Amino acid sequence: MKRLLFAAVCALLVLFNAGRVECRRHGDSGDSARQYKLFVFGDDYADTGNYPLADLSKTTRAWYYPYGSNDKDHGMSASGRFSNGLVLPDFIARILGREESPPAESKRDQDGVDPFGMNFAVGGAGVVDAAVLNLDLNTMFRRLTSGSGSSQSSKRFNKHRLEPCCEVFDRTDYCGRMDDGAAAYSLCSAPDKYFYWDEINPTHAGWKAVVNELEESIKNFL
Repeated sequence: MKRLLFAAVCALLVLFNAGRVECRRHGDSGDSARQYKLFVFGDDYADTGNYPLADLSKTTRAWYYPYGSNDKDHGMSASGRFSNGLVLPDFIARILGREESPPAESKRDQDGVDPFGMNFAVGGAGVVDAAVLNLDLNTMFRRLTSGSGSSQSSKRFNKHRLEPCCEVFDRTDYCGRMDDGAAAYSLCSAPDKYFYWDEINPTHAGWKAVVNELEESIKNFL
């Protein structure tokens, strides 16, 4: 496959066999401002609404409360993101001067592609092979949740390093599940102090901390 220059990629293979985020340089406009296209491929970590909305289940839970409950950018409601707020590609997009990830493929206009790119990530998807810059999220996750980090980001999560903010009562349950009208989970009162939102996915604060730690590497590659 022809090697392309990608502006950023986050390979989530090592820790959870997740997907990756890719940003391909679109070219220079002739001035100091570079233009980029961001194409996102992956699973839960990168999905911003591609998984079809259907009745509540473990795979569709990102469309239901309490997901999105702290997401000011989307009306404090679920938007198909597997977190209480924004997720990885949203924060990478901000490094590129955008407010959030390019639109999900499932929401695209029939006329074509958004000028900024597109998000193809779907919860449960696998890994795409490509020639890209790899950012080691496994190491970053461990650094932020080990309790030994010296950065403000790692200190923020010291008290709740591995506890999920949305904690289920039984291993067979999932965050968001209702049992005869009663929640089968409990919610923390301060999600910004937790790295994990559910048993796998980081909180808005968790993803923000990850990208803050990786921002220099991403910018150097750009």
